[in-house]
Amino acid sequence: MSNTVHALTASGNANIHIGNRHYYNHGDDHCLSDLRTTDPRDDKKRIEGARGGLVKDSYRWILSHDNFRNWRDDQHRNLLWIKGDPGKGKTMLFCGLLDELGPTTRLVDQEAKTLLSYFFCQAADSRINSATAVLRGLIYLLVVQQDSLASHVQKRYKDVGKQLFSDENAWVALHDIFNNVLSDPSLEETYIMIDALDECVAGLPDLLNLIVKSTSSRVKWIVTSRNWPSIAERLDVATEVTSLSLERNQEFISAAVDSYIQHRVQKLAVRKKYNDKTKEAVRDYLSLNANDTFLWVALVCQDIKECSRRTVLSALKAFPPGLDSLYEKMVDRIRRLNKDDAKLCYEILAIVTVAYRPLTLVELASLVQPPEEESDDEEFLEEDIERCGSFLAVRDGIIYFVHQSARDYLRDQAASTVFPSGLGVAHHRVFRQSLIAMQKCLRRDIYNLSHPGISIDNIQAPWPDPLTPVRYSCVYWVDHVCEAQPEDDLLDERAAHRFVQAFFLHWLEALSLCRAISDGVHAVTKLDRLLRTSPSNSFLSLTSNARQFILHNGPLLKDAPLQTYVAALLFAPVSNTIRESFKKEEPRWVTIKPEAYQVWTPLVATLDNHHNSIRSLAFSPDGKMLISGSYDRTVKIWDIATGDLGRLIKGHDDNIRSVAFSPDGKLMASGSRDKTIKIWDVATGALARTLKGHRSGVGSVVFSTGGSLVASGSEDNTIKIWDVSSGKAMKTLKGHTGSVWSVTLSADSKLLASGSDDTRVKIWDATTGKVRQTFEGHWNSVRSVAFSMDGRLVASGSSDGTIGIWDTTINRERRTVGAHGKDVTSMAFSPNRKLMASGSYDETVKIWDTATGEVKQTCKGHTSLITSVAFSADNALVASGSFDMTTIIWDVGTGKRLLVLTGHTILVFSVAFSRDSKLVASGSELGTIKIWDTKTGGIKKTFEGHGRTQSISFSNNGKLIISGSDDGTVRIWDLTAGTILQTLIGHGDGVRSVSFSNDDKLVVSGSDDKTIRIWDIATGKVMRTLEGHYSRGPLVSFSPEHTPTGYGVNVDGSWITAWDGWERRNLLYLPPDIRPSSCATSGSALAIGCPSGRVLFFTFISQYL
Repeated sequence: MSNTVHALTASGNANIHIGNRHYYNHGDDHCLSDLRTTDPRDDKKRIEGARGGLVKDSYRWILSHDNFRNWRDDQHRNLLWIKGDPGKGKTMLFCGLLDELGPTTRLVDQEAKTLLSYFFCQAADSRINSATAVLRGLIYLLVVQQDSLASHVQKRYKDVGKQLFSDENAWVALHDIFNNVLSDPSLEETYIMIDALDECVAGLPDLLNLIVKSTSSRVKWIVTSRNWPSIAERLDVATEVTSLSLERNQEFISAAVDSYIQHRVQKLAVRKKYNDKTKEAVRDYLSLNANDTFLWVALVCQDIKECSRRTVLSALKAFPPGLDSLYEKMVDRIRRLNKDDAKLCYEILAIVTVAYRPLTLVELASLVQPPEEESDDEEFLEEDIERCGSFLAVRDGIIYFVHQSARDYLRDQAASTVFPSGLGVAHHRVFRQSLIAMQKCLRRDIYNLSHPGISIDNIQAPWPDPLTPVRYSCVYWVDHVCEAQPEDDLLDERAAHRFVQAFFLHWLEALSLCRAISDGVHAVTKLDRLLRTSPSNSFLSLTSNARQFILHNGPLLKDAPLQTYVAALLFAPVSNTIRESFKKEEPRWVTIKPEAYQVWTPLVATLDNHHNSIRSLAFSPDGKMLISGSYDRTVKIWDIATGDLGRLIKGHDDNIRSVAFSPDGKLMASGSRDKTIKIWDVATGALARTLKGHRSGVGSVVFSTGGSLVASGSEDNTIKIWDVSSGKAMKTLKGHTGSVWSVTLSADSKLLASGSDDTRVKIWDATTGKVRQTFEGHWNSVRSVAFSMDGRLVASGSSDGTIGIWDTTINRERRTVGAHGKDVTSMAFSPNRKLMASGSYDETVKIWDTATGEVKQTCKGHTSLITSVAFSADNALVASGSFDMTTIIWDVGTGKRLLVLTGHTILVFSVAFSRDSKLVASGSELGTIKIWDTKTGGIKKTFEGHGRTQSISFSNNGKLIISGSDDGTVRIWDLTAGTILQTLIGHGDGVRSVSFSNDDKLVVSGSDDKTIRIWDIATGKVMRTLEGHYSRGPLVSFSPEHTPTGYGVNVDGSWITAWDGWERRNLLYLPPDIRPSSCATSGSALAIGCPSGRVLFFTFISQYL
């Protein structure tokens, strides 16, 4: 039989780069790009290029080997394990098998039915040295060949995003996805291949278990590794494994190495013009000393390629046999260089060895300390790398080890030379040089983006990219600190302390631009944890403040890098040392800023991703995860350190009311309105048991301290105690007269937390029953509460759709002095912008000084909530409409009630003054509009025929009035004749606000359909529709040229926006706890009323109008 694989063999002598075509096409779908950490096809091309190309005769022996043929032909033998010592050619053999198998798979032939997916593990590259990276690469290649398989990824990705692939639960999620892909009915014969299992440094046991347990008869595996007992222990137990030891096939390896030597010598002979005698002598020496090791041959040939024909033989004799001896010679050669060159080579080798991923030349240049005359020039650096023997290779500007054995040798046998003071000192030097490089490079708005609200998705890095030299340093400097040998610089609060104090915000901006904010969260957490073991109290205080800062702002900074200097600073407490250190960075274009909290509120983070109300929360025993149960029938697992969403669990038939972890963190319980409790395996996400017995929805579940029992509270007014192992109800406790929603005990059972419909969270002394703390901040029912393991944090889930995380060691009143007691419903600026009026559910009208934010007057007199407020043109009067069916005119100076207008017979929804302040208009729920005389209180006119009138406005000339209604229409009325001039139809929902342009030629209307429409009064036609309008926000102001100016709020209330022509641009992010329930604008001023009753004022300078 010829050395071919029947029906699988590539013809001819050409090497195949497997697959240049992608068949995946999903438009704007980011799923595939987020899944991809590397393209294994590119890795194959790089590896082959770095090793001088693939020689067919060096691997084709395996095609006729009995073990390979048994694996190929026996449907019960699905796993081929190729094992051998370093340098025996496993990776190039692997590449050869890819070339043989590839042509009949869809990677090469789009019409083929067979799929091929593969991955190269490399220990020195953190992107491709973990089990999760392997699965990402394998799934990626499968999806690009058969795009229908993408559905298995997308259905998890759409709820989680790219964190699905990188958080602490990534392996579990990818394991499930991978198994689902391999079980897909449409999948036919598939080859899965993994090279260098021994270089999978994170999660190798999990990966080996997955391989061994893969039982699909449609999938055949090939894996390679060194002769490691730990790998053999796992793979040898597989009944379907076929192993092929390279050491036990020495005759084949020897012949293969001879073929490889023949190939390399022939290339050298052509290049250097060897005569036959020289050619034969070189070949003989290599054959005699190679010891059947491909890598030894490759390294020697690389080294002698510049030798002349006359000197090559003498040079060859200097190379001893064996890899370690060869590496020792390379180190000795460096030792014989002049002192400065040798020092630099050792430094380069040390840096590249301790680095967490391959460095680019530019990155390495920022980390070394070259001689003064060379500065950090990349050309000089590449020459220095060449002096490092053959340990390193440079390809496409990236520095790689020629082989993992080279890195191992430097860390072990050559450690006393390369790391004379230990690895810790090398880590410390990388840390110090990283700080120096970042301090030289980082600055505010490093990409010159200018606009503070620009999204990361709309940013293109400039060329050249100023962050290129420090991308590695930005992400990994803290990791090097943690591995560093203790140094005075850290403990004495010098280098790292100065960096955080002076460059922290610039570093956060850089991390955001590098899409690495999550890495920053982990880095600051690690630094904070490290300093807790040192005496550096002031530095610990700084890092603790930095950690609070990044935790509060992480989700924002992932999307908007320049908000680092805007919202992140403006809404930080004045006592936060980061805000104090960077006060000069606060935006000068915000001239009046909201009053900041004195300290961080107990609310540590807001996690916002569920599609409906959140009902229940629980911390994992190790404090690293939080689970949330929602009305959207899902359970979600969150990473506490970063706020990232990890895992999504589905299975209940109705909304989820309660969730809980078992004490060992291995199980999770969820209680639902579907009357069941489900017990889940946390590691796999699999359903372990369903507990049935309640007659109505389950409102609360909790594990016992030992974890063997679960207690549940239900809407059937009972509590049941269940045996987890059997699923049986042990006891039914009766006594409640209403639904049992949520109770939980702290770990030591001394505290009890409760959540209530009164929107509050209470902490009770479980022994005395007394209330210890009451937390306020939610604006709807609190249906779930949970303690952290140390009892310091309590998490609460509310019907307002948010998660609150509260610090039980802080007990401060959050409300600003003078704030409303309840939701702010309406707001209006005075014409001179010096005052602002606000109405609230608390039945009061407040008059505010916009310069100081102080309450000037509190006007009391209404007996129900305020629906609308308006100033007179002379700033002296305020009118307010209320659900009590009255309109009241107030004296701004004294706060006294001047007139009570009582003509409406139903709720008043809107009020407005005429330009001369002689008239007030009010609109009611029935659509009746009344015009009142402000001096006498008498009714001048009544207009009828509109729906519920949400907004009214007088024209500037006093001749017209417009009204906006819940029926989606706008009406223009003739004030003198009392007739309708125009009915403007076009909105898809109720009209919340209306106004005239300054010249009375245009009408502007804002609607619950999230649009603003601009109408021509003369024709009644829509001139323009502006999408994305916040329905309770202010309308557009116009320049004399009829283009929008001023400020507003976006559709979900999360951004203050500014008009740029006809485009609305994000300007200032609003954190969830100050999203508006009402807002008002006047020129460069904007006021926001919050559900908590707080009112905030902003004034911006004219250049941002």
